[in-house]
Amino acid sequence: EFPPKEAARYYVHDLPKLLDIAGLGPALTTEAGQDPAFRANWAIVKDRAEETRYYSRGQQEAQDILEATINPQHGVRQWLKRNW
Repeated sequence: EFPPKEAARYYVHDLPKLLDIAGLGPALTTEAGQDPAFRANWAIVKDRAEETRYYSRGQQEAQDILEATINPQHGVRQWLKRNW
């Protein structure tokens, strides 16, 4: 059946919730416990709300989010690529 009956729960911009839906919550907890740099990057990225994309908080915040996402060793995107 497409879309699934519970499809509405997938259409969110809540990264922790999406990771749980994908079954990656335990892997994230493990990685964050072992890698302080990843844990710090996850803390920067995870609370970014969809609504905040419309509000400018400055170039530094944008740079911090970008770096936390794309850092080649400890970035959130790299972790997702390894685990999904």
